[in-house]
Amino acid sequence: MNDDFFVMQSQPDGMPVLHRGPVRNVEAYYATRAQGKYLRGMQATRDLLVERGHPDPLSYELHVPMPVHKRGMLYALDVGRHLDVVHKRSLYGNLAQLGGEEIADVKIMHRAPRGYSASSPFLSTMPDSFVAGHVGQYIRRSFPQACRYETRRR
Repeated sequence: MNDDFFVMQSQPDGMPVLHRGPVRNVEAYYATRAQGKYLRGMQATRDLLVERGHPDPLSYELHVPMPVHKRGMLYALDVGRHLDVVHKRSLYGNLAQLGGEEIADVKIMHRAPRGYSASSPFLSTMPDSFVAGHVGQYIRRSFPQACRYETRRR
């Protein structure tokens, strides 16, 4: 769980395992946008997974909570320790053979009232889209009371 993830609906059966589909599809998307460290890390993580017997690995690089078992994550981090940029979630998810359900990423990058659904069980924001955007207003309206883990700004 990251501090910019929001669980918008109760998960009575526990946190589902979610992925973004095959890494090859996510890689093709990012290849049209940037050629930086993130894409190189995705490719290196994919290559490592292919070497380890996962010919068509899934991408778990989503902005939603992910169930993780400590022992399995420690193993994945050890396997990927030599990579400059490791996609930890994807490495763990594939090595642990999590499977799961494919969804589109829920990260909202902009202030405009587009790009998310009020029926989505999960949302994620950027600082600006949360503070000054439509999605931030929606989240604050959905949860008007601070929970026990939140601190109040002074």
